[in-house]
Amino acid sequence: PHFKKVSLVVPKELEHAHLMAKELQIDLESHGWQPVIEILPWDELMKRYVAKTMDAFLISMNIDYPDAMFLFNNFHSKNQDNFSQINDEKLDKLIEQGKITQSRIDKNKIYDEISKAIEEQAVSVNFFYPKAHQWISKCVRGYKPSLVGLVYTDYRKVSIDQTCAEGRI
Repeated sequence: PHFKKVSLVVPKELEHAHLMAKELQIDLESHGWQPVIEILPWDELMKRYVAKTMDAFLISMNIDYPDAMFLFNNFHSKNQDNFSQINDEKLDKLIEQGKITQSRIDKNKIYDEISKAIEEQAVSVNFFYPKAHQWISKCVRGYKPSLVGLVYTDYRKVSIDQTCAEGRI
């Protein structure tokens, strides 16, 4: 079989860094890769990130702050911090459109297109997607989860039912 070499850095600070590294090693090898996995302190990982000297690294990111700046910083061809080295005019236009779009629903549609464009170029491999769990008291009124994420919840419409809070319900 044809083996592909790849180096992968896992942050030392992760609670189960060694276990994660071992599982990634096994999984990548089962798919024909020859991984070289390093476990490094976060500051060393970040130095290599800035220098763009890693093939791959394991990190967790949330892209809901502040909106398009994450996408611009990491994937726009005009940004010097573009670790992915993507140079795609269509993607650049989508990111720019996301920066100026006011509607959160429309912005979410644009971000879906951006995500698909990034995935097509295989610059990131998403191993898992964290899911936010919310437990809302029966006393909370007006809470509506947002399609885009927790930071987009309109908390101005959220209130506490006083009769509930006083134990009368």
